[in-house]
Amino acid sequence: AITRFGTGKEWAIQVHECSNNAGENTIAAWDIPSLLAHTGQQQIDLLKVDIEGSEREVFNETAAAWLPAVQNICIELHGKDCAKIFFDALRNYRFKSTRSGELTLCSNLQLKEATRTAVAGR
Repeated sequence: AITRFGTGKEWAIQVHECSNNAGENTIAAWDIPSLLAHTGQQQIDLLKVDIEGSEREVFNETAAAWLPAVQNICIELHGKDCAKIFFDALRNYRFKSTRSGELTLCSNLQLKEATRTAVAGR
């Protein structure tokens, strides 16, 4: 479900899991593996994430199933707890990260090297 807070502007929206009868503010949501399956893609070139605190759900222990397939991540982290969960999820992979304003940009070095090797071998 969608909840507006504060000013109610577009940056003042959060999502949360709801019961089946939550009413008019409910939306359909998919996880990353479902989106990959739906599109038939094996890899994500750029994952743009600005989900107002829901990083806790997206980058939990299930992220290990799809993070190796992400080449680049551009994320706005919402709070120290979200940042910790995000960077803990990346810990076992070779992501190089940098900051630009409120955005954290991460590049999967291992996937880039594998892609470069595959292209060179053609």
